Amino acid sequence: MQKLEDTNMQSRDLDNRLEVMQRQFEKEKLQAAEGQSEMKNTLMRQLEEATADLQSVRQTESALRRDIENLKAEWQTEMEKAKIQEAELKKMLRELHLKEEEQTKKIKQCEEREAMAEEEQRQHRVEVEEYREQVRQHAFTIVAMENQINKAKWSEERWREMEDQRDLLKEQLKEALDRLEGFESKSASHTSEKQPELDQTVTSLRASLALSEQEVVSQSEIINALSRDLALAHARLSDMTGELSEQQKLELESHKALVIDQRIQLSTLTNKLSMMSQLVQQKDEETKTLGVKLRQTEEELKNSAAAKRDMESTSLVLFQTSRSTKDVAVMTAPNDVIHQGSKHKGHHREKAILQQKEGLQDMRERIRALEQKWPSKRLGQQREPEKQGQVKTQRLKRRSVTPVNGSAFPEALTEAARERTARLDMSDALELSERTYLELVRVLCEALELSDNELSGCASLQHLPPDERQRIVSLRQTDLEFVRSRFDLQNSQSQKQELLLQENQREIHTLRERGELWTQTQAELESVKAELETQRREMENLQQALQDSVIQLQRNKQERDVTNRNNRSLNTEKMDKRRVGHHNCIPNDSYEKASAVKKRTSQMRLKKKASEVDNLKKEMEQKQQICSVVSGLSSPLQASESSRIPLLTEAH
Repeated sequence: MQKLEDTNMQSRDLDNRLEVMQRQFEKEKLQAAEGQSEMKNTLMRQLEEATADLQSVRQTESALRRDIENLKAEWQTEMEKAKIQEAELKKMLRELHLKEEEQTKKIKQCEEREAMAEEEQRQHRVEVEEYREQVRQHAFTIVAMENQINKAKWSEERWREMEDQRDLLKEQLKEALDRLEGFESKSASHTSEKQPELDQTVTSLRASLALSEQEVVSQSEIINALSRDLALAHARLSDMTGELSEQQKLELESHKALVIDQRIQLSTLTNKLSMMSQLVQQKDEETKTLGVKLRQTEEELKNSAAAKRDMESTSLVLFQTSRSTKDVAVMTAPNDVIHQGSKHKGHHREKAILQQKEGLQDMRERIRALEQKWPSKRLGQQREPEKQGQVKTQRLKRRSVTPVNGSAFPEALTEAARERTARLDMSDALELSERTYLELVRVLCEALELSDNELSGCASLQHLPPDERQRIVSLRQTDLEFVRSRFDLQNSQSQKQELLLQENQREIHTLRERGELWTQTQAELESVKAELETQRREMENLQQALQDSVIQLQRNKQERDVTNRNNRSLNTEKMDKRRVGHHNCIPNDSYEKASAVKKRTSQMRLKKKASEVDNLKKEMEQKQQICSVVSGLSSPLQASESSRIPLLTEAH
């Protein structure tokens, strides 16, 4: 009985457990059904949302494709127009480059000319410095020449002293002749033959001395006139350089070369004066030699007279010879000393005369070269004082020879000579200024591409009357205004060309920026296409995952159906066992373990499904974000396209 009760108790416990298990299983079934329905609903919603998103994405993709095709067509037309504009702009740029090259060439030529002008100015400055140095040296030479003139004056004084001595000798000769008149009865014929020869030599010597004196006077007058002209020219040049402009100062400095030439002439004239002084010394030597010859003739006459007196009477002869020997001793003693000194001086003077002759020849050659270089007018103006000097010399020849003092040089011709030199300088300055003006006009015509007929004031003002000069000055004023207007036109044209270049460069820059934007939009469109392709693939993957999840749910259903069938079969078997009877076997724990394993597996499956649902939700959120990003990208693209269209119209 106890065993039966125990078996009954066990059977009751088993029934209770089975009921509890059935209840739990039913609850689990209900929960699983609810979870499956919820999962189905969520999955269906997600599928509907994904399909709607796919449709919207496809619609946006088709719209974007259409927009892209339209944009491509518009961009192609715009690119063709831009290419045409680029070709035109390239042509314009080439023309502008050619013009710029021509302008640069002209500028280079002007710079080269300016450099040449600067070099010429530098050379002029160097020449001016050289001329100043030469002026300083000539000042020293003038001082030396003044010293030489003083020496010449001293030599003239000596020459006067020698003339006095000659007069004394002539008086002594006259006394000797008077003494010999009584004793010349037999030798009258002999003396009468030699006396005219001596008179002729004396007259010729006097004539040559007069000519040399006249030449010395004329040369000294010319030298004084030239020195005064130089002094006045220096004074006027110093005054004019303060009043004139820099260009005229340069011209005056260039004309100082002419003054230097005049100084060279002055030096030549001073050399001539020194030569004339040497000639005077030669004449002195000749007079001394003539005096010696006269003394010798006197001695011969005295010797002949003494011989005659010896033949007449010895007493008278002895007395007269004693007197004559005393006179001769008195006259010959100093004459011998003078003769020896004159020989030594004559030797040195011959050397000096030869040297001075060589210097005179050199100076004559230089004067001839200068006369060939100088124009005929200037030579005529410079020969006027020479002609006046020649007239004066002729007048002096007509008159008697007068002694020349150091203070007797003329001073009345200084003002005329100064004015003449000033006129020469001014004419040279005018000629040089005209030459430089015409050269500048020629350079401006070449630079401005003007013809010679367009500028009417290109005639020279050198040999024109005052009315013509005034007319040409007015024409030059009009030419200046014309050149200024041409310069203004060229400046305005160059500024316009620069503005056109800047505008063309800006248009090219905008076209390049638009091309870059077009390439950027193409790259963005390609990236959007790639993103859409990735989204489509993800949607396909999601659809595949949903299909897999549906298949898995169906499998779970089938498994649950199988488990339910198994449970039902077990229940039926238990019921059959109850009907048959109970046995006393010990219950096995494997059944409980199997139920626990089933619970765990079902829980794990539910967790997996929940995680899959969460993943699907996350993926859908990501897709929504991607769609929003795509819509955001499409809106600025449309805005940029709408903004590009008016810009392109403005560019065209």
